[in-house]
Amino acid sequence: MKSRIAYLAAVAAAFAGVRPSGATPSTLVWIPSTDLQAAGALHFGQDNYFPHEGNSVLDLGLTYGLPKAEIGFDYITPGNDPWSLNAKVLLAEESSVKPRVVLGGYGFGTDSNTTAFNIVYALASKTLADGS
Repeated sequence: MKSRIAYLAAVAAAFAGVRPSGATPSTLVWIPSTDLQAAGALHFGQDNYFPHEGNSVLDLGLTYGLPKAEIGFDYITPGNDPWSLNAKVLLAEESSVKPRVVLGGYGFGTDSNTTAFNIVYALASKTLADGS
């Protein structure tokens, strides 16, 4: 018993100065943003969702950056038709007086009865004077 306590105390001491890690904002808030992938950049994403009851959901996505736009797809399982498409285009770049504006869409599925949510959105964002 004393050796187990000593072991746990050693592990706690070893991690005492370690800063805890956190999730990416996309995992915490499931909405689009005005950010775009850089032209020529390929981004692979993976999100796992574990509900209290029922099946867990796995979302694998691939996004490719174009000049002033991005396109991509998601493979979401479980499901009979797991493919979904998305795209976003930059309408206006941010300036000292104007916000950044994008138009995009996601949930464009391949089966109109189960996966074609066809969500279209427009977003604007503005950096504040103090940079936040």
